[in-house]
Amino acid sequence: MIRCCVLLLLVGLPAAAGLDLAAASPAEVQETVTTVPVADDGLLYVGSSEFPDRVGHLRALSLAGGPSVRLWDAADRMPPPGAALPPPADPGLAALAPQFDGPSGQRQVFTGLPVAGAFRLVAFEARAAHQLAPLLGAATPAAAAALINAVRGRSQTSAANPAGSGDRPNRLGAISRSSPALAGGSLLAAGGRGRDQVLYVGAEDGLLHAILAGRRTADGYDHAAPECGGELWAYLPGSLLPYLSGQPFDRPGDAPAVHVDGAPAVDDLFFDSDGDGRREWRTVLVGTATIERLNHGVIFALDVTDPRAPRLLWETTLPALAPGRSRGAALGWSGGWTDPAPRVYVTFATTGRIDLAGSVDAGGGRHGVLACALDPADGRLLWRFASPYPEAAADRVAPPSLPSLVTGTDGATDAVVFGDLAGRLWVLDPVTGRARGGGPLWQAPGGAREPIGPGLAVRDRLVLLGTGGVDDSAVEYGYAVYAVEVTGDEARLRWIQLLAPGERLWGAPLFDRFGQAVVGVGRGPAGAAGRLLTVTEDGALAASVPLAGTPSGGPVATSGALVAVSLEGRVEMFGTLSPDPAEEAASPGRVRVLSWRVR
Repeated sequence: MIRCCVLLLLVGLPAAAGLDLAAASPAEVQETVTTVPVADDGLLYVGSSEFPDRVGHLRALSLAGGPSVRLWDAADRMPPPGAALPPPADPGLAALAPQFDGPSGQRQVFTGLPVAGAFRLVAFEARAAHQLAPLLGAATPAAAAALINAVRGRSQTSAANPAGSGDRPNRLGAISRSSPALAGGSLLAAGGRGRDQVLYVGAEDGLLHAILAGRRTADGYDHAAPECGGELWAYLPGSLLPYLSGQPFDRPGDAPAVHVDGAPAVDDLFFDSDGDGRREWRTVLVGTATIERLNHGVIFALDVTDPRAPRLLWETTLPALAPGRSRGAALGWSGGWTDPAPRVYVTFATTGRIDLAGSVDAGGGRHGVLACALDPADGRLLWRFASPYPEAAADRVAPPSLPSLVTGTDGATDAVVFGDLAGRLWVLDPVTGRARGGGPLWQAPGGAREPIGPGLAVRDRLVLLGTGGVDDSAVEYGYAVYAVEVTGDEARLRWIQLLAPGERLWGAPLFDRFGQAVVGVGRGPAGAAGRLLTVTEDGALAASVPLAGTPSGGPVATSGALVAVSLEGRVEMFGTLSPDPAEEAASPGRVRVLSWRVR
């Protein structure tokens, strides 16, 4: 598994001069950073949301000498949407395959349809209007073309004028709940050694965006190449098609009807991805989305071994489970290196109320949590786990934390770990989904008053978590950071670090290479200061460094330095960048994924 480690001690390190991401924005525009940045190769990639227009930015910043150089913003480099009209006749599915054989000069947007027991990519453009009109709920191909062109970035489209009146200046949706994942070369996947670096991120426009981050060179990646920051393609989950008409394309400030809001998970997996009976290494991306009006979750998988020609593996709404919103998935395998069985693990909130058995009970049940394992080849459900919340948390509908994986020395997954909004830590068997210990393996002392935040960190058998980092938690409650050791069906609290009243963890903590915990905390509202904490292996506070704002996504690590980005977009770096020879040697030939899961 890919591990992310801090390469320094946070003691006595001054912060480099900070950078305000939104400094050039008009005074009436509020820009916020609520997702986890990516730090890699001396660069920082930051996704953000701009209000009131609910548009997004994805910036690349150079960290050399401090975060002072903006290389590009993907919002400024989106290809033109095009303004095509539907053809006079239905071209049929065979003519609607996406064109990946070269740049067309316009956006490459596609969606997925189930066809003859499999899944097929279809170009999401006006020439598909006849095929997509029934799925879009459009009365005519012209109305379908108007909706398609609006998704692609045209403004003021209608059935009478499907082409609209012009291109929207910012065609990247707000990045508010999806932390980007960065993937580059791979020694395992066929043809992966010389791959470019690509950022994958979801947005409020209902699209998963693939953004070119670095062009492969003989000695690394060129992140300043002219095409970097440009969108290679975007994927619209097919399950969202019936709800697209509710998207507020020309109503700035309205909430989205559909949202690709989970953090994408990307990794190399060894499996039979195309049904030919042969297993091979493929690079797989798993993402999640939400139909907001129904609070219903969607999960999908793409083969991105060739990032310029993706292949849809599957997509599902898991109708038997009725899942709600998710923060994303984790990829792992059982069986070890000798006979790996790859798995997709995902956690959801429930759409509605469930009983103790996990069955829908709208009258007497409570909201709760779902977890499941899926086959990465076809999305087949392998097991499910469900638990309603206790009465004190019965109405909480936010998702539990991302699943984190405890792995053995052979790389196989030994346990699936996540926390929920009732302060419960769950440890599930990765093969059966059984809750170890017969219930939550550990409970925060405050119960439902201490919801576990969006991310955990796992190092060997030690699980690091913080409480309070959800929107409806009490403002002045005393939250804490906990280190819990998990052994088999038992857990014990190793240490606790109490926080000041109102301070919370809004993102995942980190372990450094010395076994210390590095945690970003803050009160959360705009303007509130934050802190970076270092806690030793025995729970002693080693350092407390003030921050200009709350690091809502948590701290991120790069060679020799830590970076924190506040809710307001203030970037602060601690330490000095230094080359990591081991990491540099591996960089040409492995998937490079730095997202907010720490395994």
